[in-house]
Amino acid sequence: MFLYISSITLCLSCGGVYSVNYTSGKADKAVLEECKNFIPHLSTKQHKGDRGRIGVFGGSEEYTGPPYFGAMASLRTGTDMVYLFCASPAAIPIKSYGPELMVLPCLDSKHAFSKIKPWLERIHGVLIGPGLGRNETVVKNIVKMIGFLKEDVNSAIPMVFDADAFYIMYSNPELLQEYPKQVYLTPNYEEFRQLVSVVLGISQNSVNPHEHLKALAEKLGPKVTIVLKGKVDKIAQGDSVVTSNKMTGSPRRCGGQGDMLAGCLAALAVWQDMAETWRPQVHLTQEQIVGYAASALLKLANEMAYKEKGRSLIASDILSKLHPAFDILFDEL
Repeated sequence: MFLYISSITLCLSCGGVYSVNYTSGKADKAVLEECKNFIPHLSTKQHKGDRGRIGVFGGSEEYTGPPYFGAMASLRTGTDMVYLFCASPAAIPIKSYGPELMVLPCLDSKHAFSKIKPWLERIHGVLIGPGLGRNETVVKNIVKMIGFLKEDVNSAIPMVFDADAFYIMYSNPELLQEYPKQVYLTPNYEEFRQLVSVVLGISQNSVNPHEHLKALAEKLGPKVTIVLKGKVDKIAQGDSVVTSNKMTGSPRRCGGQGDMLAGCLAALAVWQDMAETWRPQVHLTQEQIVGYAASALLKLANEMAYKEKGRSLIASDILSKLHPAFDILFDEL
């Protein structure tokens, strides 16, 4: 059964009514129903942090927007707190964007890990890569942090890799081997081609997603889930590859959309990790359901924003639609 997103009327906080028609949106209702197994209910009995604390590792002198959009997407999806670890030149710009984030400018310090380690005990999952850059000291600090999480099973938490995190993987292809928790990769097509080239030893010019996505997932192992971004996202884990949904988002390709997808995914991945184990009643694994949900959420928010803004659409417009998109997909089934 599919859920068609069409003729939806949403009530706005201003008291007005907002009507839009969606003809392209199609998502599998049964898969979205499965998300009820890990999306936490809101309750006055819970405390700040109970619905997830995320660590975002990104932000450099050149790039300050990507980590902001990734972090804010996690908050707009519904996590309680986000700590943003960045290089020192990025801190003031990111702080000026808004007060919601706890910004820690330490990634370019030689002693970064000693500053990061105490915070790792508080967070439930990490997003690595948006605007990270390729500073040698930053890369070494990220590798050291992942090594620590990998060696200490009790400290291991779900990870989402995006953007410049793949540069670290290109240089350290063994980085994710034997990591005890789930890892999600969100490559675009070019990043995917490079990953295949490095991990499988295939020429980039010969890479074909239809042929090599499953092979890459099998090589990386069952603890790694790949969300290959495209007009229609594909999700691979082990020997299973599924098309995420038939929702196409919009034709406007503004910057920041991949960062927000990664942020949504980080929130959902943490919730899935915190929830009790369940057996999906659909043909997807738990991790593929998480990837499906993040993909559907971002694409619907994108389409909703495009209906209003058209070719002037920017990332902030999509960010503002995450809440109504979430309600449509998960609360109004």
